[in-house]
Amino acid sequence: MKQYMKYVTALLFVLSLVILLFLPVITVASMDISMMDVLRLGGQAGSGSGVFAELLQSYLEPYFFGILLVLLVILAAAVLSAVLPWRYAYLEALIGATAANLAVIICVASLYSKVSELRTGLGFFGMGDVVEIHILPVVCWAICYVAILGISIWGIVMTAKRPRTYVNRQILPENFHQRKNPWEDRRELTEQVKRGTVKEKEIYTGETGYDFHGALLGMQDIYRDKVYPLEEKVPVFLAQEEAGIYVSERKEPEALVEIYYISEYGEYCVTPEKKGVCFLESGQPLGGGRHYYLKRGTRICAGEKRMIFELA
Repeated sequence: MKQYMKYVTALLFVLSLVILLFLPVITVASMDISMMDVLRLGGQAGSGSGVFAELLQSYLEPYFFGILLVLLVILAAAVLSAVLPWRYAYLEALIGATAANLAVIICVASLYSKVSELRTGLGFFGMGDVVEIHILPVVCWAICYVAILGISIWGIVMTAKRPRTYVNRQILPENFHQRKNPWEDRRELTEQVKRGTVKEKEIYTGETGYDFHGALLGMQDIYRDKVYPLEEKVPVFLAQEEAGIYVSERKEPEALVEIYYISEYGEYCVTPEKKGVCFLESGQPLGGGRHYYLKRGTRICAGEKRMIFELA
């Protein structure tokens, strides 16, 4: 869910932009004026004529660039909320909402001051009631940004609770296993496993003086030739995030496949979380929630990009 709520914040930014541009903010002599009208009058693109049009243009022209800046801030916040990874999108949305509201408060407060001056000036001629300020855009704007701030804070809290992962991780970092890498001083064994030349019995019966409990061998990208050792019947999970596949020692919401090694049979138990997330190298899909017992040397593909791992 947290991966998709960022799109809700992006839509709310767009909705606030629509509210800002098109809902009438003030009414002058039965003429509704929105921020879009402010932009047109300030940019001298208005088609109106007469005393009121000239008077409004003289009052609103200084706010053209201020309103334009607000629009650019909101557009940037909406785009970044949609395209950034969810771990950063919520913080960006919080910053964008704060910046947009500060800019709007400054512009609207200044504009309100000018409108009040206009109302006072017209009141001298007994026409003060021709200027009316609308409250509906303020209420709609407040609802949008309360929702954006709430979702952003929730997303930041969820990000803080999530175990930190790294795009450029090695498949065998020390922080994955709070134990010494069992193959750290056995590079000759690692090389043999990669070549598939070590006798199966010799590895998992411990005749070499080392008990083999299974390992994942990366075949692509940052995991190429990296070895992730397993513990006896202790599952690990291949999980999917926006940056790609990563290995986790506990089941997370993004988990795709559960894998553990059974030394008695020299086989791996592979259990996809759902259909369409794990395949054999041949392209055969593995059904969700089913246990598959695969021999060593089998290659599996996980995730949307079909990242390949060998059951070493």
